[in-house]
Amino acid sequence: MISNEFSVLSDLSWGKYRKGNPVGVHLDSKFSHIDEVWESDYPTRSNTSDIERFQNIVPIFGDSFMFCAGLPRHHELSHLLNAKYSNIKFVNFGKPGSGNTRIITRIEQWVNDELSKKTKTIIVGLSSMYRFDYYMDTDYPTSVSAHNSIYDLESHKILRAFDLMPQMNPKDLYNTEKPEMQRKIQKNISKVWAHMVEQETSYTNVWLKNVETNIRRLDWITKAMNWNVIFVNNLSWHESMHPDDRNVLNKYLKDMDIPQRKFKIINMWEENNTVQDRCDCGHWGVETIKNMTREIIREYDGI
Repeated sequence: MISNEFSVLSDLSWGKYRKGNPVGVHLDSKFSHIDEVWESDYPTRSNTSDIERFQNIVPIFGDSFMFCAGLPRHHELSHLLNAKYSNIKFVNFGKPGSGNTRIITRIEQWVNDELSKKTKTIIVGLSSMYRFDYYMDTDYPTSVSAHNSIYDLESHKILRAFDLMPQMNPKDLYNTEKPEMQRKIQKNISKVWAHMVEQETSYTNVWLKNVETNIRRLDWITKAMNWNVIFVNNLSWHESMHPDDRNVLNKYLKDMDIPQRKFKIINMWEENNTVQDRCDCGHWGVETIKNMTREIIREYDGI
């Protein structure tokens, strides 16, 4: 099996390349004294040291909200769920900044993992439909020639993926890179971001290329794997839709709940009081993550 963070042909073993490095995600000011590093061979803050002894593994996928950005790992979703179920292993593969294509790609990478045969249910939340993934060979950021192999064992050193969206300053996409890397890629990323904002983020293009395609991928993958789904519906995913299109999508999601593959939806909104607090970065706070945990437990126990 190849090991490449960005490839649907890979498993998740690429996580070991960053083990020991800082997680690098902003924590709320009340937790600013905590420094977290990647401790697992998987790309997760969850404790996976004992993962192989479990016969039931429930992976979690999504962007920064599912990752629980702003909160340290002891307040994170999988930590709370593992405290509830001693015989089930919950592992959070959420990644801050992910667009929907990269969220679904991580699901496919879990499919390729040997331990995925122990999965019966997944938990997933999607991101803003205006986030588009863009991939770059940082040695040759503007070249159309095949200078470096995508599947080279050292590709993790030169390949990068950026989830572009109109509201995000392109500098925020690479500000965690080393200065030398920033100098190599900043001009190209700024040009790509400007082009995307001007050309690719019309509502029609976004809907047909991002929303429909990724919902269908989620449908097909979970049917093929016989995986139940707990879908976390949040406003960053839902609020930008035309009401008629939202109705079509909601019906499609509800129709995904079939006898051979349960599909349960929980709504994380201020309007229903499931979202009660936020970190200083705007992500869900401690009480909101507790609310999401309770909602997931309720749906999981009913499957």
